[in-house]
Amino acid sequence: MSLVTGGTSPNVFLESSPGFYRDLTKQGLGLPLTKFFADSHVTQHYPDSVVKSITVDGEIMKIPKGIHIDGMIYYNLAVAEAAGVDPTAWKTFEEMFAEFDKIKAAGYVPIAIGAQAWPVGYLTHTLAAALEGPEFYNKIYLGTVDPAAIDSPEMRNLLAWVRKFQQAADDGSVNRDWNVTTNLVITGKALMQLHGDWMKGEWRAAGKEAGKDFGCVTPPGAKALSVTVDSWGLLGSQSPRRPPPNCALLPLSPIRKCRVISRPSKAPPPPVWTRRKTNSTSVPKRC
Repeated sequence: MSLVTGGTSPNVFLESSPGFYRDLTKQGLGLPLTKFFADSHVTQHYPDSVVKSITVDGEIMKIPKGIHIDGMIYYNLAVAEAAGVDPTAWKTFEEMFAEFDKIKAAGYVPIAIGAQAWPVGYLTHTLAAALEGPEFYNKIYLGTVDPAAIDSPEMRNLLAWVRKFQQAADDGSVNRDWNVTTNLVITGKALMQLHGDWMKGEWRAAGKEAGKDFGCVTPPGAKALSVTVDSWGLLGSQSPRRPPPNCALLPLSPIRKCRVISRPSKAPPPPVWTRRKTNSTSVPKRC
């Protein structure tokens, strides 16, 4: 926003917070994209949760760049085999933690955690969704916090589990960057990491392949998953000397072409929603 007020902002920017777009609109700099999307018929290819995420106060204001699950478990297949564990078999967090001593005895850190403030925040809202489901989650993260949810059995259970994860962390976790933490798993020092699915980029950059070197699973027994939709924004009402942004050049295809696939199971998969919206009942099928 400082670039906007200083007159040096770019035409196109990466920002997902609805409050940012409300501030732009108040300054007369918002650029609604509702007509553009209607004319291009793109939204019919998006999950409902994505459409709601890019809509601010009834107008589409954002162009989705990508969808992230905020909390996935990525694990090292060789370490899992050496420790004699199968993360795909865990049905609850209790089952997962019950194997930590076995993993330690094999010489590995069970779960790598980067204990900076924002990864711990992601861990917390991942656990809120997984353990307590959408109703509790939305009371905490959907705009105004419900005071009753702060002093509730669900909150006490959530904080107890956050504490369990903290106690399971290795001594080097404090202030460790998320990608350095991912590298502990990639290099076989730790079994797994529970973090956003952008971890996959670190694995790929290291030349590793899904299904051969690493696997991924959703949190065991998750009642729901928290999802972030990264989005592009466009600046409106600019000086005539500055050419307007060309919507046609923006990358609409990635999400338009992506498939959100239901997990093949007799039991219904957990709901998927953004941190502000509860919606789709689909989950990714593979890493």
